[in-house]
Amino acid sequence: MAFFSVYCGFMYNDFMSLPLNLFDSCYNAKTGLRKSPDCVYPVGIDPIWYGTKKELIYLNSFKMKMSVILAIAHMTLGIVQKGINAHYFKDMPRMLNEFLPQLILLLAVFGYMDLLILLKWNTNYTGRTDRAPSVIVTTVNFFLNGGEVKGDDFFAGNQLVSQVLLLIAMVTIPWMLLVNPYLLWKEEQERLKKRKQRGGDVELSNFGSNYEQVPGDLDGDEAFGRSVSMVSDEAIVMEVVGKRKGHGHHGDDEEFDMVAISINSMIHTIEFALGTISNTASYLRLWALSLAHSQLAKVFYDMLLASSLEKGSVIGLFIGFVCWASATLGVLLGMDVMEVMLHTVRLHWVEFMSKFFEGEGYVY
Repeated sequence: MAFFSVYCGFMYNDFMSLPLNLFDSCYNAKTGLRKSPDCVYPVGIDPIWYGTKKELIYLNSFKMKMSVILAIAHMTLGIVQKGINAHYFKDMPRMLNEFLPQLILLLAVFGYMDLLILLKWNTNYTGRTDRAPSVIVTTVNFFLNGGEVKGDDFFAGNQLVSQVLLLIAMVTIPWMLLVNPYLLWKEEQERLKKRKQRGGDVELSNFGSNYEQVPGDLDGDEAFGRSVSMVSDEAIVMEVVGKRKGHGHHGDDEEFDMVAISINSMIHTIEFALGTISNTASYLRLWALSLAHSQLAKVFYDMLLASSLEKGSVIGLFIGFVCWASATLGVLLGMDVMEVMLHTVRLHWVEFMSKFFEGEGYVY
């Protein structure tokens, strides 16, 4: 977390509320004009933005979009972890009917939104700023107005791609909702059919030994001098498919309940579909925390150090520095670090781990 904080400090070009002019700015400090149309500040935000009238608007927009990009990357990693688990346990129904539709749904909607953010960042709208499309409006229109874009398209065929992605996203809902319950029902029907063909269940009682004679075994003298393959009582029980009264296909003691399975599938589908929206919004706490901490740092600097630096008072600067350092260590590096850690744990436990972690344990 500490290293990532340093990384974000470089990206936001923010050190204790002060911009670091490590490279030459792309703008003229006096006129505010761009020095060259092709100039790009090498790392992070150009320091010229700090102290301008649009500083808060620009930084808020950037941090909000950065939070969404990190959100989709983090949740995608969680869904990929589900796919890895399904592959490890050789669970193809989960791989095909949970991992794939969930990944497709997340990327078709919010991955597409991240793509629009990156495209807008890399497009020069100089001279046509009034035609610059809004990412938020385009995302809302993705659901309501057939992907209509207000302003210039982000790319050729923008609206058609939006419509196709929306259609794909809508297909994943019944995919997650219906396929697995249908496969379980089909498996149960096949199990019942096999049980009926084999004459139902067989109940073995009073096992006299570890092995029982079964049809096909050799008796007494016929077995003398020849190798006899004995079958264990457990193998006999396992050979008879199914249990009495239509018990579950996993060998547990619960009856197969199609209604319960359908309700469970519906709950998980609704939870994931709506969770993609709420979980993405939850990552906006990264934006809120960054904004709050940067403003706190700015207040500490302006109230405790700025006036002493302007006046050139050595005593005032010494006292101001002690107060500023104490406030910074106590609030920003003390209480706020604990606060950020709690938010980090929450994002890992709820938004990330809910994509793959079940915590059901193992059957003994």
